[in-house]
Amino acid sequence: MGFLMLLGTYTTIFETPLTAFSTLFPLTIVLGISMAQEAFTDVKRHRSDDETNNRMTKVTSWNTGAAVTSESVRWRDVHVGDLLYVSNKQPLPADMVILATSESDNICYIETSSIDGETNLKLRRAINYLPTHDTPLLDPADVIARVEEDQAVVRCELPNMKIESFTGTFCISHKEEHVSSEGAPQSGDFNKVIPIDNENVLLRGAMLRNTRWAVGVVVYTGKDTKLQRNSRHAPSKLSKIDVAVNKAIYMSGPMEWTGKAANRHSFRDS
Repeated sequence: MGFLMLLGTYTTIFETPLTAFSTLFPLTIVLGISMAQEAFTDVKRHRSDDETNNRMTKVTSWNTGAAVTSESVRWRDVHVGDLLYVSNKQPLPADMVILATSESDNICYIETSSIDGETNLKLRRAINYLPTHDTPLLDPADVIARVEEDQAVVRCELPNMKIESFTGTFCISHKEEHVSSEGAPQSGDFNKVIPIDNENVLLRGAMLRNTRWAVGVVVYTGKDTKLQRNSRHAPSKLSKIDVAVNKAIYMSGPMEWTGKAANRHSFRDS
C-alpha cells in the first residue's frame, strides 16, 4: 500500500486525493500498536525462559577421579555427565539415561504432554546396570554409592530431533581395573558394555509420575536436548483474504504503469 501511495503522490502515473502527511498519523498508530504487542510477547517469553532456567533440581557431580558430591542447582547449571535425581511430579531439566528408579523392576512412568501432546502415561525402564530388585530401593544414595565404585562412560549419538529414537552404550570399568593415569577408563578396556535405547531415556520436558524417584546420567542439555531441537518458530499464517489482497496489490502496480503508458501513447497519436 505504501508503494502505491508513493506512485500516486510523487509520480504522474495516477492521481490521488491522499497525501503522505494525511496517512502518516494513522499509520504511526497502527505500527506503534504492533510494536507494543511484539514487545509484550518478547518480554513474556524472556520471563518464561528465566523462570524455567532458574528452577532448582538435585544433581550429583560425577567428575572422574574426584569425590562425588550432591547439591541443588538451577536448571541452567546442569551439565552433561551429572547424575540427576528426579522426584515424583518433577519435570526433567535435561535428557538423561535412567540408571535406577524407586520401583520394582527399575521401571518408571512419565507424562509427555509438553513434548508430544499425549496425556497418557508412558513406561520407561532403567538400563541393565543394577540388579533388578523385587522390593523398591528406599534411598537413591544406594544407587549413587554403586556408581562411585565404577568408572563409566556413556557413548551416544550426536544431538538430533528424533524423539522416538536413541542409540548408545553405557561402558563400565571398575576403578581398580583398566584406568589410565588421568583417572578415566581407556578406550576398549571396559568390563561391561550395556546397550541404551529409547526405552531407557527420559527427555527434557517430560514429568515423572507415579514413581517416587529416578536417578540417571545427563546426556543432553540446553539446545542439544531433543525438545529444543524440535522447537521452531511458528510459521506466519495469512488468511485467504490477506493472500488475495496481496496478489491484487502486486498486480495493480504494473497495471497502473501499463495503463498510463498506453494513455500517453494514444494522446500522441491523436
